[in-house]
Amino acid sequence: MKYMKYFFCSLALLSLMFLNSCRSEENCIPNIELFSNNDSVFEIKQWLLIGPFIFDTISQSAEETFKNPDNLPYEFDENGIDIKTIKKLKEKQVKVFYANRKNALVNFLDYVNGSINDKSNFYAFSNIISQEEKEMIMVCDGCSNYSIWLNGSKIVEVKGRYNTFKLGDRFTKVKLQKGNNLIFAKINRGNSLDAWKLIVGLTAEIHAKKIYVLNYKYDFIHKPIVENELEIYLGPFNSGEVVLSNSTRIFKEVFNSSNIKNDYVNIKLPTNWPNGFYTCQVHLKDNTIEQVFYKGNFKKFYNNILAEKEALSFETIVKQDLNSQFERLEYLECLEKTNRIKIDEHLFELNRVEWGKQILGTIEFAKSNKCLKNNPGTQLRCFIDKNSGLPVTFLFHIDKKILDSHKKFPIVLVAISDSISNKLVNSPYLANLAQLKEDASLASEKGFAICWLFLKGNKFTLRQGVDEVERVISNLIGDYPLLDETAVFFTGEGLGGQRAMLLTQMQPDKYAGLAIYNPFVVPRHNNENPSNFVGNLINLQVLLLHGQKFDECTLYKFREFVINGNRLGLRKLSFKQTKNGQLEFSINYNYPIFDFFAKTNQVLPFRQPDIVRLKTFDNSFNSFYWLKYFPVKESSKSEIVAHFYPFDSRFNIKCVNVKSVIIDSRKLEIIDSKKMQYSIEGNKRNIIFNKDGKIEISIISKVNKITEQN
Repeated sequence: MKYMKYFFCSLALLSLMFLNSCRSEENCIPNIELFSNNDSVFEIKQWLLIGPFIFDTISQSAEETFKNPDNLPYEFDENGIDIKTIKKLKEKQVKVFYANRKNALVNFLDYVNGSINDKSNFYAFSNIISQEEKEMIMVCDGCSNYSIWLNGSKIVEVKGRYNTFKLGDRFTKVKLQKGNNLIFAKINRGNSLDAWKLIVGLTAEIHAKKIYVLNYKYDFIHKPIVENELEIYLGPFNSGEVVLSNSTRIFKEVFNSSNIKNDYVNIKLPTNWPNGFYTCQVHLKDNTIEQVFYKGNFKKFYNNILAEKEALSFETIVKQDLNSQFERLEYLECLEKTNRIKIDEHLFELNRVEWGKQILGTIEFAKSNKCLKNNPGTQLRCFIDKNSGLPVTFLFHIDKKILDSHKKFPIVLVAISDSISNKLVNSPYLANLAQLKEDASLASEKGFAICWLFLKGNKFTLRQGVDEVERVISNLIGDYPLLDETAVFFTGEGLGGQRAMLLTQMQPDKYAGLAIYNPFVVPRHNNENPSNFVGNLINLQVLLLHGQKFDECTLYKFREFVINGNRLGLRKLSFKQTKNGQLEFSINYNYPIFDFFAKTNQVLPFRQPDIVRLKTFDNSFNSFYWLKYFPVKESSKSEIVAHFYPFDSRFNIKCVNVKSVIIDSRKLEIIDSKKMQYSIEGNKRNIIFNKDGKIEISIISKVNKITEQN
């Protein structure tokens, strides 16, 4: 018995060593034990990945390879894979490796070396271990084409989807068996080099319904340009009521499991309804979702409103705004005409309907009011850049209820993190209408207007960014005089978050609050680290949100920013870690930001910082708090760090490319002005006040040859 005991212990140890070896050599299908409750999604973050497989680019397009049976010659499929097959794959130089993600979103570009032009298909395995038989909902999303099998049966297949905006897109009821449940997926990138993603999770039906309502409340019609019939995706729901209407017509139809096919219900439109825009409401248990669709020939509608615009005699500024709106719709029409890229038909139609309805509303408002003053809703607007003479477009939304209150209203500025497009009207950011509408809804709920800024995209500079913000606010106040300039808030995510940080740090006296999600805190623009200028935010209320499973911004760098802020005495600096941030399965992850702005929308007693730090390209933003400076040479970068020591009324100034500075003593608590001194690089001098109570200091510092980096 003693020897048998040792034998079994040794056998167990050898088995454990084998499993660990297998895992370290990336040769195993990961075994994941299912832990779930009714209020969360069990995310699948561990996969055995095989690929990518190479194809002949002359005989096939990447999209066509989705039908290629790359796996069959190697004898693996939805039923599994063994060590022998894995060795065979490696001998043929097919990559097999274990992926362990921080979040459930798998970006297959992360696992490709070199060019991807001749690579298209990945295969993935994962094994879910359940303690009991269990019915659940699989929530998934992916692009460009993908299929998923569970225990050998295909349960999901999606083709021609070129984004993962929702993350939780498909809802499929599955039955898990007790013990092992093998998930097998095939993922094809299609003709888009960026569309190669997959996200899979399991959740209870009650939670799946909550996710569906959040993700689909503005986007549930399969193709929202129709002739006679609507196709509505219902996800995990199997009963409800559809209501179709416009200002003069209404139609209702109840649906249940008897007329739902593959999670869709088809609704035939009344035959006598004329062409135009209609609203579709779907009443579900405890919730209502709503979307606009267009009945008829949309090209004819587009040509009609284009001719109508040309015939109108509006003032120049109204025409400029209309032109920017038409430019967006023209861009979408051009995509269809040239067909240079394969487009997601559903997303394409959704955008045409939404931006077409927006233009129609703007034209009707301008006709009635002869201007766009206090025009409610979501609209593209523009101003003319002074240097280039070209229009600069931004997106603005304000709810009619806010305007009807006739009270001053605050505004949230959103820095868009688009580094691909050359202007806003071409940006894929605008295609994500569900997220734009969700954020607009959150802003309106809290009493805010909201404005999305392109900030030159991949050509962003601080100088241009500051100018764009100033011009946008000035432009909006011209048409919305109740906009409160003292209640301007800034937000952004990732790269947009860093831009929001840098812009508020350069002009902190112009903003009331800053809230950012997972910003790139590492040096990027101007090669500057936002942590160096955190002290300038002393009068702002700041919320920093960091997703614990966000890969691109390290928590270490994020905490450095927080530590520096606390050390320099920021009064309202909140730091919160969230589960996923923008990698949640639903699109309402920005709620904490708007909630924070609403709670902090108040003017705090002004507190004067003892340190002012500034690095800038020119003198377009050379004044804030108690300091104003003038550069020696405006084409070179200026740098200044000015310390004020209130206990002995003393200044210490270090600077580069600064000719003179003016210190406004009226903004400082000065003990004894007669004893005031300042020092530049250690050389003490007496201070002389001018008649306005300001201190003007001549410096003439050296000029460093530093150019601004994009």
